[in-house]
Amino acid sequence: MAIKYDADLNNEIRRIVKNFNQKRNRALKRGFSYLPNKAFVSEIKTSFDNRTDLKRYLKELEKFNKLKDYGLETVETLAGGRTSRYNLMYIKDNLKDTKAFFDRQIAEANELFASDPYSIARREYLFNLEQKRRYLDINIMNLDQSGIRTFQKYTAQALNYNKSNITAYKGFLSGVEIIMRQLGYDDKIISNFYEKMANITPAQFIKMYRKFDVIDRLYDMIESPKSGKAKINTTDEDATQMVNNFMSGFEKMIKESTALDEFHEETERVYKEYQRDTIAERSKKIKASTLTAKQLQDLKELGWMDLVDENA
Repeated sequence: MAIKYDADLNNEIRRIVKNFNQKRNRALKRGFSYLPNKAFVSEIKTSFDNRTDLKRYLKELEKFNKLKDYGLETVETLAGGRTSRYNLMYIKDNLKDTKAFFDRQIAEANELFASDPYSIARREYLFNLEQKRRYLDINIMNLDQSGIRTFQKYTAQALNYNKSNITAYKGFLSGVEIIMRQLGYDDKIISNFYEKMANITPAQFIKMYRKFDVIDRLYDMIESPKSGKAKINTTDEDATQMVNNFMSGFEKMIKESTALDEFHEETERVYKEYQRDTIAERSKKIKASTLTAKQLQDLKELGWMDLVDENA
């Protein structure tokens, strides 16, 4: 459901963003490093399509606003990776959700791969997801500088997934409308296109995109020039056929892209076995005997003694 930005919500967003940016700027002037990027009201309002995700994001901004200097201080992992205590806590606090996100992506990718096992692109896509998921099982305190950046990137990919979907969804809508208007479709047909698309969520659209190449081909049909209006880079006849194929096959595509095939249940079973047999090996706890007194104290202050085997 679309968010209704009434006066109260607009004021809340502006207040939180203002406080966040002021807090960030003060910390920057005082010499703190590894700070989050500046927040923008306009960007926030175009990035969410439901109040739950929006409120969760605003809550995170407020959490930063309330940080004491202790939370902004730079900390160092056992592998020499450096970042702020806030960033490290942010990674750890969201690690469970990040792992769950990639687990779901892998399950969906397996379904796609099963429907076309000879597709090199789908095989590479699945392999890439599996590599990312394995990486997330490294003990956080064993991350070097590159590892911290990688964890941050994967965390952002998971938490910003819905925002990315919305951007892609809106881009597709505007792109197809440009194509249809240049081909001479009347407003009634264009309205019908928007009505069809209004029946699916951005996440469902992404599933359709991955499963059916007609969407990718529509994307490729229009290029944005350096100046002037975007133009169709194929013949009007081919473009018209592509648009008509999308419109006439829409219901079938959405049904097939959201339906779970028989392979899904087997995929879930196999992947759970994979997790059970390998995660314990890859995410071994750090032996307390290998840590200095200061390192142990830092871990206790972070609330991360769950990463340590105190009996070893």
